[in-house]
Amino acid sequence: MTEYKARIGEVIVGNEEDILVATALGSCIGMVIYDLNIKAAVLAHIALPELLPTPKGNQNKNLEMPGRYATTAITECCRLLEKMGAKKRYLRSKIAGGSRMFEMPGKDYSGIHIGVRNIVSVVNILEIKNIPLISKDVGGNSSRTIKFTVKNFNMNIKKGLENIVIYILNY
Repeated sequence: MTEYKARIGEVIVGNEEDILVATALGSCIGMVIYDLNIKAAVLAHIALPELLPTPKGNQNKNLEMPGRYATTAITECCRLLEKMGAKKRYLRSKIAGGSRMFEMPGKDYSGIHIGVRNIVSVVNILEIKNIPLISKDVGGNSSRTIKFTVKNFNMNIKKGLENIVIYILNY
């Protein structure tokens, strides 16, 4: 089996011989969409909930890495899976991440928690696109690393420094 790693903003694809990995998921979301029938998957390392405003309305910079934003990552993942022969009725998803990494006592940061905004955005878009969210491990205040084995659709999640490993087996 070959491991492929998605860095921030990247979308990677794999078939049943591959393991898809995303590390250092703090406020970012690691989102896997996979096809049960053809045993193919994509993993997006999503950093932000939506496209950022750019000077003079130039969106080209934002679109160079569609995996960076929830609003473009899910569409790109579906496009790549379709190109591999996936059918929408067989698509499923799993997500992890969305932590509050830097909280300071006594400070009110309501409205700016990127992790929470990422979770809400990803879950809402998956729902709109009718892609079932099978499992999630989100929120909290620790970083995560995920490893998704395409062959059996298992997601292994390592949390923070505690070396906690969670196996999400259901599909």
